Amino acid sequence: MECPVCTHPWDFEERRPKGLPCLHSVCDSCLLHLPNDLCPQCRKPFTMPVPDNFSMVECLEALNGIALNSRGSEDPQRLRGSWWCMGCQSPPTALCSEHHDVRRPKAALQGSLQDWMQRASRDLGEAIQELPDAAAFNTLELLRALPATCTMTLRQDGGKGHAAEWRVDGSAAEDSLLKALIVGLAASGRLDRDPMGARARMPPAAQPQAPPPDEGRIVLNLSLSATDRSCRVDEKAETLQQVRDHGPQFLSCVQVRRMTGVVGHKDPAWVLDVLRSAAPSLQQLRILNPVRDHLLLVHAMPRLEKLELRCTNRALFTDPPVLPALFEPSTVRWLHVGGLPRATTLSLLRAHHASLKVLWLDVGLEPAAEWPFGCSDLVDFVRQCGLDIRELVIGREWLDRYGIRHDRTKCRAQLQLLERSLPDCLVSCDDCDIPII
Repeated sequence: MECPVCTHPWDFEERRPKGLPCLHSVCDSCLLHLPNDLCPQCRKPFTMPVPDNFSMVECLEALNGIALNSRGSEDPQRLRGSWWCMGCQSPPTALCSEHHDVRRPKAALQGSLQDWMQRASRDLGEAIQELPDAAAFNTLELLRALPATCTMTLRQDGGKGHAAEWRVDGSAAEDSLLKALIVGLAASGRLDRDPMGARARMPPAAQPQAPPPDEGRIVLNLSLSATDRSCRVDEKAETLQQVRDHGPQFLSCVQVRRMTGVVGHKDPAWVLDVLRSAAPSLQQLRILNPVRDHLLLVHAMPRLEKLELRCTNRALFTDPPVLPALFEPSTVRWLHVGGLPRATTLSLLRAHHASLKVLWLDVGLEPAAEWPFGCSDLVDFVRQCGLDIRELVIGREWLDRYGIRHDRTKCRAQLQLLERSLPDCLVSCDDCDIPII
């Protein structure tokens, strides 16, 4: 099952199936780029927003193993061993399949593990720096005392307990994970030579604090931004308030980390308010047709790691904004930029060049065509950005929407020039798919 426009398979994010009034379907990504709001198959007009093709979504849910009933409520079984919602940290429900990141259990655990390992390495390093010399000496003695028998009990508040006991000897005595656990316990002050005495000295357990609200955690699909300023005003006000409620005071919980479906030109003032409220915690953002104020704000977001900026109109070409240098180091590692003026694109890449690892740059091949449909000095343009990236993808698939076909032989030659200019970088074209190795 695939979108008839881009031919990519349907999914629950960018390629989510949308049902037009004429009963044809296109994916969410192609929908935002259709000229004049006309169906690409029968040319009949439609108005935004466009609802999901619910029949297709149900098929996707069935294929992906998310068991939902016909009303969209929780299925009692929910295939507990098959899927995991990264947003709720629980087996997925109907709402999870639409708004959250749903993964297979092993993929979910692997993704969480990467985040945990980075934080654990940082936290352990900081804890050791603050550890007194005597405590550090005792910890080294404890590590030298292996082999030993280890016992651990994990008991959830008001829930079941899990216990484990194992003998650490032989090759297991060099277990790096066990040693890291011992250092962490010692550095945190939770390890005591006299467990019974430590238990007697422990104060009564404090009542657990209520967790912050979990609405909008991790992912926010801002499809409301595709409507004009006067449309769905109450819903917009409610959404903005939710984002504000999960602002800087909840940074430790990283409430709004990912925002998709943002359309900037329909109601720019409201979109600016939402982006400003989410800026402190936002890590991933996908926005179509941003205005100048959106660019300036997004450009300086303190935690942004993945950013997609694309324009299908030429509103910014009248007075192209030049983005300033950043006061703080950039955190953007993955960037997809297309349709912005050349000067804006250049200033954006220069500002984020030190942190960028992957760049998708939408630009045509014909040297006589106006940017971004063509670029006569693409190699020099990339060199001016000062990039030190490991992957560069030249985006040309989007040209098909304008009836433009690029010459694959010329494209291959240009990719080879780019590869020579960036010797440690993998260079390819998303249409030709010709990696240079």
